[in-house]
Amino acid sequence: MLANVNASPSTVEVSEREGPLQLIHADSGLQLLEIPAGRREIRLAVPPGRYVMRKTARGGNLITEFTVVASARNRFDEEQLAPVGNVRLTVKESEPPPFVIMHPHARLRPPPR
Repeated sequence: MLANVNASPSTVEVSEREGPLQLIHADSGLQLLEIPAGRREIRLAVPPGRYVMRKTARGGNLITEFTVVASARNRFDEEQLAPVGNVRLTVKESEPPPFVIMHPHARLRPPPR
């Protein structure tokens, strides 16, 4: 990233509502920046390419992928984030745990060491 945003041929304007947000270069997986929690509008100078914005929340990760194009107005709003993960696991976690029927004379053995 460049220190002088105005000198960059490609920038992205970020509207952060709550955060914190992480900017990740999609092709390399490298985290470029973590934007601390808060409400702000910032402009970042980044090379053209594919990026992922991620927010880690209590319920899991929220992400969105976007492309930064040179000489274009590139915008990202935190409201664009969408939950990711295995929906089946999410549903499974909300179900009550299964019960086990044991014979009254059964002995529980400690797990092997």
